[in-house]
Order: sequence, then C-alpha cells, then structure tokens
Amino acid sequence: MKTIFAGVSALALVVTSSALGPAVVPAAQAQSLPATYTVEFALGSAALDATAEATVAEAAAAFLAGGSPRIDLVGHADTTGSSAFNLQLSEERALSVRDALVAEGVPADAVTLEAVGDTQLIVPTPPGVAEQANRVVVAEVTAPEEPEPAPMAEVEEEVSRLLPAITFGIGPFFAHDTESDGNWVGGNLTGNYFLTDSISVGGEQAAFYTFGQNSGYSEGVGGRSVASVDYHLGRGSAGFLSRFTPYVGANVGGVYGRGLKDSFVYGPEIGFRVWGVDAKVAYDIRDSGLDESIIAATLGWKFGF
Repeated sequence: MKTIFAGVSALALVVTSSALGPAVVPAAQAQSLPATYTVEFALGSAALDATAEATVAEAAAAFLAGGSPRIDLVGHADTTGSSAFNLQLSEERALSVRDALVAEGVPADAVTLEAVGDTQLIVPTPPGVAEQANRVVVAEVTAPEEPEPAPMAEVEEEVSRLLPAITFGIGPFFAHDTESDGNWVGGNLTGNYFLTDSISVGGEQAAFYTFGQNSGYSEGVGGRSVASVDYHLGRGSAGFLSRFTPYVGANVGGVYGRGLKDSFVYGPEIGFRVWGVDAKVAYDIRDSGLDESIIAATLGWKFGF
C-alpha cells in the first residue's frame, strides 16, 4: 500500500509540474556579473560539441539578462602543435564561440575576440602536452556600466553654481498714478537675495518727479520703497532660460512725496531678465482701494556676486 501511495504522489507531482510549466529560477540564483565561462574543445578541433554549446548558451543568457555591454573572448590552445598552428587554432575556436553567441541573440558588435595560441597557458605544461584545460575559449561577460551623468544635467549644475546669490540693479523708473492721473519719472535701485535658484527676496527704492496731475495736485519729488518676493522660472537652467528668465511675485511698501498721496501699497508684479537686464511691471494697490492704484514700471541693469 505504501508503494502504491508513493507512486501516486510522484505521478501527481509530475502532472502538477507539467501543468505549471518549466520551473522559474529565482532572481537570487541568477548569475551575477561579471561572469566567466570556459568553453572546452577537443584536441586539434574548433568545433563545438553539445557541452560547449550549452556553456555558450549560458554565457549568452547572462549577457542578455544583465544588459551587459560586451563579451570578451580569448582563444587558447595546448602545446601539442606548432606555435603558428596553435595561434590559428585558437582564433578559429574564438570565432566558433562568437558565431554561436550571435546565434543565441548576442549582437556581433558586442563581442570582442583575442587569440593567444599557446602563449598564455591556463595550466603550464611542457611542449607537446595535450592538456584539456588549455584547449578552451574563455568568455568573460562584463558587468553593466554605470550610466554617466547627462551632459545637460552637468551644465545646469555648473550654471546654477555660477549664478550670483545677491544681485543689485540700477535703471529708470516710470509710474502712472490713477488717483491723481499723474505720471512719475525717475530712477530706481534694486537689491535681491536668492534663497534658492527659483525664489528671491528683495527691495526697491525709487526717486522720481511727479507731473501731469489733475487740479488739486502739485508737482514735486517723491519716493517709492517696497519689499518683494519673486518666483523665477528657469533660473539655474542651461540654454535659453539661462539668458531669459521670467518671474512673478508680490511687493509691499509705501509711496510718499510732494504732489502725491502718501500711502501704504501692496500688489503683484511680473517681469523678466535677459542678459543682465531686468524689466518689471508692478500693480501697486493703495490702502484706500483698487480705484487708487499705481502702475509702476522699471528697467534696470543687474550685477551680482
């Protein structure tokens, strides 16, 4: 009865295995790279027998599974023939292995060949010794090379490193005051500190002369002092955006002087930088409301360190 039970169990195991298909080799058992395979040949022959073909198939499988860049083949011979004959024979053996690898799916340009004849014996022997260990082709499957950093990433890193963290600027200032319907013309100083490649904090100081106001407003000298936070698109990048950098942000501060209404202001701003020139437009909202806003524009040359 025990014999019958054992036979039935074995048959069930065979049927189950057949239904599930061939066993899958766990990833942990896969050949790690680099790996070396030795393909053996018969005396005086460059033909692959069944055992040699199986070894070649293993090397090809390791190459294809590992994403290896190449397989290096070195053909050897024992000392039973002349040096010239052994060199020729070792080359033919390497070519046989190369052709078999290509048949297994390895790209021909991924295989390198070298024939050394009897000059690099695996097992040192005197002349005329038929040593099986020396009648081989050694196939080394190299490990995948680590990818090099993308050139653009290196350039962007260098551009980011060279960009100044602190910038200053000087240039003309123009604004239109909707409350007085007047215009302001003068100069503007700016300073910015970059917290990151994209975010900066800064300040502006403008001095200007007011003119063209409605009746009830006089001409005179005024000032605008604001602090800002801006987000810069593309700063630190290579290519076009390293030269043209748009940005958006917000400012808060005050305006004051003769011929205008002194007031607290706040609002959005938008601008861009190109080749060191900074152009910006801000919409200053007075604390008295939107109907008494200021449209301010600046143009400045930036320098930094």
